[in-house]
Amino acid sequence: DATGYALYWAAGAGVTTASTRVAGATSPYTHTGLTNGQPYCYRVRGVNGVGEGPLSNEACATPQVAAPGAQPSPQSGARRILAAGEDHTLAIQSNGTIWA
Repeated sequence: DATGYALYWAAGAGVTTASTRVAGATSPYTHTGLTNGQPYCYRVRGVNGVGEGPLSNEACATPQVAAPGAQPSPQSGARRILAAGEDHTLAIQSNGTIWA
């Protein structure tokens, strides 16, 4: 019954509700200004008129400079490598999980 999402993120593992909060996040959410080689981790909570639900599992990704033509197979479960200057986009799924 979520009417929105609260997204929490940190540079590195261990995201809690004390981490940076993005209110009113939508799916997909684009995170700008990332640094290549720095891991970023995210957790999400569904929000409705009663308040916020429990935190999702943590999802992490590390933007890297991509080798020319490098594209992991979507079936492999591998995270796509981001090229320098590219924004990072998260997908918030209806079950509250996030794909980083």
